[in-house]
Amino acid sequence: MRAAQELAEKIKNGKVGADGSFTLRDVYLKGWSGLDTPELARAAAQVLEDAGWIREMAGKSSPSGGRPSARYLVNPKVRA
Repeated sequence: MRAAQELAEKIKNGKVGADGSFTLRDVYLKGWSGLDTPELARAAAQVLEDAGWIREMAGKSSPSGGRPSARYLVNPKVRA
């Protein structure tokens, strides 16, 4: 739950998802306390998705291939 609170604060302050979307990689590579592993970032995103703060979109592969990464859209009402 603490990780979800940390991610919520980062979203509200525009430190992640300032352009309206983000990936989990954007979150855990910052090395923020409680959000510094893919597992913690994913768990936090799941809590916020359940609460209506964000919504997962299917990602696209890059032109060179590879596994698509999911993007999360930030609910505009979160920053209002």
